[in-house]
Amino acid sequence: MDTANRLTIAFVIDYYRGPNAGTERQLHLMAEGLRRAGIGVRLVVFRHSEYTASGAFPAPLQVLGVGRVASPRSWLRVFRWAQKARSEGVSVVHVFFNDPALFVPACLAAAGLPCVVARRDMGFWYTPLRLMLLRRMQPFVSRLVANSKAVAEHCGSAEGYAPEKRTVIPNAVARLDLPSRGPNRGAFTIGLVANIRPIKRISDAIRALSVLVADDRQIRLRVIGGGDASELLALAARLDVADRVEFPGPTNDVGGALADFDVALMCSESEGLSNAIMEYMQAGLPVIATDTGGNAELVTQDETGFLYPVGDIERLATSLARIHDTPDLAASLGAEGARRIREGFSVDRIVTAYASLYGDIARGNGAPPLKKVEPRQQAD
Repeated sequence: MDTANRLTIAFVIDYYRGPNAGTERQLHLMAEGLRRAGIGVRLVVFRHSEYTASGAFPAPLQVLGVGRVASPRSWLRVFRWAQKARSEGVSVVHVFFNDPALFVPACLAAAGLPCVVARRDMGFWYTPLRLMLLRRMQPFVSRLVANSKAVAEHCGSAEGYAPEKRTVIPNAVARLDLPSRGPNRGAFTIGLVANIRPIKRISDAIRALSVLVADDRQIRLRVIGGGDASELLALAARLDVADRVEFPGPTNDVGGALADFDVALMCSESEGLSNAIMEYMQAGLPVIATDTGGNAELVTQDETGFLYPVGDIERLATSLARIHDTPDLAASLGAEGARRIREGFSVDRIVTAYASLYGDIARGNGAPPLKKVEPRQQAD
């Protein structure tokens, strides 16, 4: 391929833990898909993780050794890297995560490189100082890419991005290895995939479970994810459902874990576009989720599952009871969700959208005309 007429994208992120976390998983899928499409990809991190040190990321990697955002040395290192990257043919830089968004766009603009910034949540990490810095970075950004309409609109109001500078490209879902669901799997299982953090409101699931158990339903809750479950186990004991709650920890076999669920939950008080919900739907599970962020862009009431207001335990318990008591409805909700994920959120579809966006931005920055880039056949 003629490298002078080739898109090359640099992903900049402060720390890449590994391909199983939400944003990191999307970066991994995008790197694989873009490279299959003939587009150059680089990963640039501020500092190494055990995963990046292993060399397992599917693209060339560079470590900048950047420390504090407020340090002039950090700004200088990013600027010098950007100058070199531009001379080496990098077309567009895509910036991920909170700290890089606070200063990297200005460094890129000074070096003459166009910048795309990612937003994948509803700004739960905002502070007055961070918002001030983000607003000051906004003029240096070519395009803000959000993974849901809710996130894009929130960034417009909070950070000052005009509609023409906002693009919505949802997350991609890689094909899961889904084992067959056996007919005799034991008690009805409510499943939840999330790391144990207050924002995930896993305690709401335990409280709803206690309501269902009080009505003599044979039911249990299984939470897949990392973190300290001691407080949640103590809550389950106080509600007399400790024997119905399981915390097996994180897993690399998401498909195998989902095969044990009968219904899947997302209880968070804030979400951008939940990878977990998309995997639930791909697995053919009915989904019950809080009506926050981009959840309503995935879960359609009475079509793919049920939505409920954040913290409304009674509504959550009622929705769970309806799924438990009407298996035919549960099956139809799950089937419709699987169809929507299959048709609208494939890796190839999302890679095509990003390739088009990057090409438009590169041409607008004076790059030569580019041939239309289409991803090759995905080989999941």
